[in-house]
Amino acid sequence: MNQAETERGDEEAARQFVDVAREYVRYIEGVAVGESPLVNLRELHGLLGRLQSAIAALPPVKPAGAADLQRPRANARCKLFDNVIETDRAAIMTKLEDDLGDMYRDLKDVPDRIGSAPLDHLIWEWRFAYYTHWGRHLVHAQGAVFSYLAAAGNFYG
Repeated sequence: MNQAETERGDEEAARQFVDVAREYVRYIEGVAVGESPLVNLRELHGLLGRLQSAIAALPPVKPAGAADLQRPRANARCKLFDNVIETDRAAIMTKLEDDLGDMYRDLKDVPDRIGSAPLDHLIWEWRFAYYTHWGRHLVHAQGAVFSYLAAAGNFYG
């Protein structure tokens, strides 16, 4: 793949991420102002999946002119843990609200950043924010929504 094709692919991945980030922000704002006061967990489940897919599709970039960054090596082994599902629905929803809110705060300015810096800088910032903060909230929210939908028998349709 030549440089021009790579740049077009990066631009397309960035556009898709920005579009999904914008969709997420609008969704949360709609819930917050009461346009749709109840969270549709099936809709949210799909949106969170699209958001994770879009951030994962962003290329690993190092902004031009950045010093070589020392990255820790990924550990080939990871600790497995049992995810304890709380039976208290109110507690689950409170944690979910916190996760969605933290994600909102990190994503609300994503669309406004286009054109404010070189694309490789923006992609690096978005990936950094994902891996250092809001990605954990995304995974926790996905787990809570998945657990609730599975317990409710949503696999039937």
